[in-house]
Amino acid sequence: MADRRFIPDIIEGLIPRVRELYDPDNLEKPYFLHGHIKDVLAVLSNKDKSGTLVLKKYPLVILIEDIEENDNLPILYESVSSPQIIICTRTKSNYHAPARYDNSFRTILQPITGYLKQSISESKDIENHLDDLVNTKINRVYWGTLGAFGVDASILNDNLDAIEFIPENIKILKYEEPCESLN
Repeated sequence: MADRRFIPDIIEGLIPRVRELYDPDNLEKPYFLHGHIKDVLAVLSNKDKSGTLVLKKYPLVILIEDIEENDNLPILYESVSSPQIIICTRTKSNYHAPARYDNSFRTILQPITGYLKQSISESKDIENHLDDLVNTKINRVYWGTLGAFGVDASILNDNLDAIEFIPENIKILKYEEPCESLN
């Protein structure tokens, strides 16, 4: 029996295809991180201290952990999960909603989200087709922490717009070792 595969590995395995579709010339963006939001913040803070990595933060796909999985399933599936994914990009603090939609959502966030959905549906590890993929999507204009009167602070210490994307009940197929030839 093959070792168990984890959702972060499978989602990270989708990112090269997203890069092919979104950034075909450089195959660099979007960037990818996974972990608790504090872990992600620590990695991004370290990039801020670097002369070159500070420019390699966004657009960013984040797989938020903890990940709930149902693994009491028929033999075909390893698990079923609805992972929380954040697609975010830097924005300007003086932008209002219309400018954010023009400069972040239409040109960066929505295309990446669409390519991620396409990559999920094309994956050999996931049994969900684009027509069957149900998801929750929340546009987060100025993504931050909520206070009594709106957003109090940025979550990742940068001015960001984001899409929260939750593909519902993605079915992770069990990995089968290739059969060896009898010859």
